[in-house]
Amino acid sequence: MSKFTYRYINVKEKNWDLSGNYHLILWDLDGTLYSIPKLVKKIKRRLIFKPLNLFEITNFKKTEHKISKERRDDSYHLENYHEDFQRMQDFINDHLHESLILEKSRDAFEKFNHEGIEQIVVSEYPISDKLEILGLKKYFSAAYSSPVDFQCWKPNKKMAKNLIQMHDFSRGLILFGDRDDTDGVLFQNLLKELSESH
Repeated sequence: MSKFTYRYINVKEKNWDLSGNYHLILWDLDGTLYSIPKLVKKIKRRLIFKPLNLFEITNFKKTEHKISKERRDDSYHLENYHEDFQRMQDFINDHLHESLILEKSRDAFEKFNHEGIEQIVVSEYPISDKLEILGLKKYFSAAYSSPVDFQCWKPNKKMAKNLIQMHDFSRGLILFGDRDDTDGVLFQNLLKELSESH
């Protein structure tokens, strides 16, 4: 494994080291491929004209709180609030636009695409609609959502187990994320699974 590069990059860091020998790129979506602060700004602007969005914002916060609690407890009970969860996703999708894509991320995924390096997305939330709306689907060979594809929340260890069975991680990896407690831990779990499988 040593001749290949394995690296986690938090997109909030100023300098990204893209050097090395790797054949797979794993991206988080929310906050990594597009800007959450810009999305929030857009929602707040629309709030003036759509006061009913207050209900959606309350639902968003309530649902996100449940997910955070389950992540901490390493539990998964989405069936108890699936409707609220779906409503939250629809609300986000209503505000997504290509203008929210992070410029630095765009430069990187376009570079990897030009070089023919496989790129996949692993998100905490349903993503196929989001990639479509953002016009990014063509860049990624696969896209996974932790609740849809793995029935858990990121960074549950079974995500790493499943991903390693589905893709070749043996020839290097860069994982891009915006949260060390989810994306960073998923990276560590992937390294552990890789070392145990060799």
